[in-house]
Amino acid sequence: MPAPQLMSLLFSIEQAVVAIARKRPRMTDRDAEAVFVSYRQFFQDIRRGKDVDDPHSTILYRQEMLDEIWEVLVYREQQQADAEHINGSFRTGPRPVSSYEELYVMAFNELRKSVRFWRKRGGKKAYLKHVEAHLRDTLGDDHQFFHGKISDDDDDSQDQVQLKLRFDWLAEEHGIQLTLDPNRVLPEDVTEEQSFYFKSFQRNPAAHVERLREIHEDLPEYPQLTNDLVGALFAAGLDDEAQATADKMVEEHPDYLFGVSQYLRNTNDGEKLRSMAHLLGPDRQITHFSPGKGGAYHLQEFIAYEGAAINVFCAERNYEDSIHRIERVLELGLPPQVMVNAAQKVAMLHFSLLTEAEEEGSVPSLPPDVAGSERAVDLVRHVFAEMIGGMRG
Repeated sequence: MPAPQLMSLLFSIEQAVVAIARKRPRMTDRDAEAVFVSYRQFFQDIRRGKDVDDPHSTILYRQEMLDEIWEVLVYREQQQADAEHINGSFRTGPRPVSSYEELYVMAFNELRKSVRFWRKRGGKKAYLKHVEAHLRDTLGDDHQFFHGKISDDDDDSQDQVQLKLRFDWLAEEHGIQLTLDPNRVLPEDVTEEQSFYFKSFQRNPAAHVERLREIHEDLPEYPQLTNDLVGALFAAGLDDEAQATADKMVEEHPDYLFGVSQYLRNTNDGEKLRSMAHLLGPDRQITHFSPGKGGAYHLQEFIAYEGAAINVFCAERNYEDSIHRIERVLELGLPPQVMVNAAQKVAMLHFSLLTEAEEEGSVPSLPPDVAGSERAVDLVRHVFAEMIGGMRG
């Protein structure tokens, strides 16, 4: 069974796999395995210091899967979804995992083993159908993330269901305007600096530490660049410097929405979270921060802020408000994968509350219902069940 620290990452990658497999019925388990092997080799080469091109394929649907998974990895790195697993706390042997590349090699190894197991057991699409069934159990039959059903037919002409985001609902119900367009315009010289390293930074942030230190010294008034430096320092294993830089960034730029949100979302010290909860604003709403162009917040800003609020609520042992915030994100029409890490924290809160309330050795009960938040409760219950299953081996 994969390590619990890999579960959220595997869940996200497998959603990307299913999304493409539903669009391209000709895909088989061998296509998925080829993609996993390509990515495993790619990240192994990067760990060894090799200068390699991005994974690619001349087969259309393999390339689509490569691209879809790449977007997942970039998004998770931007959200620092796996940052806590490369800071030295996660180890599978004598030494701790210290880089994204190492984590990804482990993940794609697990995926390759899984696809081989299911293909040998049930035929050319056994893995794809198994993963689809698992995600269906988690997300429901009609969730808009999905692109139709995986079938045995080889017809690529099936209709596709596209993800529909309910920005109008959020504006009407909560007075929060969202956008997918860039809404924080930086000076041209700053964006030019970012453009020099952005793509390669996503692939190997540790290689850019020195350059980012120089940029930070030259342009300390732009916390967006400081935030890139923090990510590079963590990736390079310079945790003390990274944490000190992040602490200073939040202290000097408490109005930097994305930086403050990431900081609080990735803090695991409950006492520290409670002492810094004021950074979220008195009403714990994103509207405490100034919106961007057109009076709108970017979707990623909103997700990061909600994740920070959930982390603070968990530190305050506030189960219901944590659930309500997960539900609000899901109500937008986003796939549950976006909230898996938050759900893990709420599941841990529930486990802690149970541990205190019940006698040792009693069977843990599922997280309780919260009115109007059925999807969030279902997600947290699923995560909780997997967590308990992992503890029992």
